[in-house]
Amino acid sequence: MQIRDYIIRRLMVLPVLIIGVSIIVFALTRVGGSPIGEYLQTGMTQEEDTELEERYHLNDPVPVQYVYW
Repeated sequence: MQIRDYIIRRLMVLPVLIIGVSIIVFALTRVGGSPIGEYLQTGMTQEEDTELEERYHLNDPVPVQYVYW
């Protein structure tokens, strides 16, 4: 009984742990500023930058960005 209870408790904690880790990783990817900013070419126009932000949903609220991520 003890081993089964231990396994059940661990399995119940697992989804919370996975969601928590994914939120931390998502937040760390956003700390440095816009994710597109690292990949921008020097010759890109503002229009192309805006198009990329729309394509990757970077103009959306953070919870929506997390869902798309």
